[in-house]
Amino acid sequence: MSTRSYKFMRNAAMAAKTRYMWTQLTKGVASHPFLVNSATFGGIYFAADLTQQLMSRKLEACSINQKQIDFNRTLRFSVVGAGVMAPMFWKWYKILDGFLPGTTKTILLRKVGLDQLLFGPVCLAVFFLATGVLELKKPSQISTELKQKFLPTFAIRWLVWPPAQLVNFYFLPPQLRCLYVGMLVFGWTNFLSYIKHSSVVPNLTFPRLKMFDLASLDVKKTKADVVDQSDSEEISSEVSDNTIEQTKTVGAIVQFTSTSSTEGS
Repeated sequence: MSTRSYKFMRNAAMAAKTRYMWTQLTKGVASHPFLVNSATFGGIYFAADLTQQLMSRKLEACSINQKQIDFNRTLRFSVVGAGVMAPMFWKWYKILDGFLPGTTKTILLRKVGLDQLLFGPVCLAVFFLATGVLELKKPSQISTELKQKFLPTFAIRWLVWPPAQLVNFYFLPPQLRCLYVGMLVFGWTNFLSYIKHSSVVPNLTFPRLKMFDLASLDVKKTKADVVDQSDSEEISSEVSDNTIEQTKTVGAIVQFTSTSSTEGS
């Protein structure tokens, strides 16, 4: 057998094996969609949060107060992914495909628009609410976190998900859409984990337009600002004191001059 014939047969066998695996995956998801999607989302959320913690530890390697891995936090993320987000995604795509069947350009744009404008805000709000409840936070604390982090996260979501969803709605069959989104969620959940457990809120600034500056909601002066302000106040007080002393001196000189001229006359 020639080398060319061998390569052709090998490639044909690999293609047949790939088609077989794809068919089995499609059948498995179609037979048990809820179970497969929940397991996928739970595993992805678990891995994504654990990866984010490991990355944070690596970045803080030189820090004295280096944090330990919080497996309770990772388990909470996994529960949110498997028990909350997966059913939401699965039900949403089922409704969306039933409401807008087809893959024409108009249908695709409508699906992406509805996904971003309707499902996107609800999805983010439910994420912060569910994680806050599992962390036993008070309603006021959850509300504060939503005010600080919802809008920046939602704005960044627009940069990630519209192109991903165009691929999803155009190329993939309905039974694989939730699974595809679950794979993309790994990178997105890394970002969500960072935003969720970070005290730094991203500020999105554009030329001549400052969209979200949520740091101004919680105005806290640093020690340097306080020192600078106190220094400026001391300088201004010194300047004003010097001005008063100079005025008194000039007044005394004028009075002395007028008195001398009167005595001389």
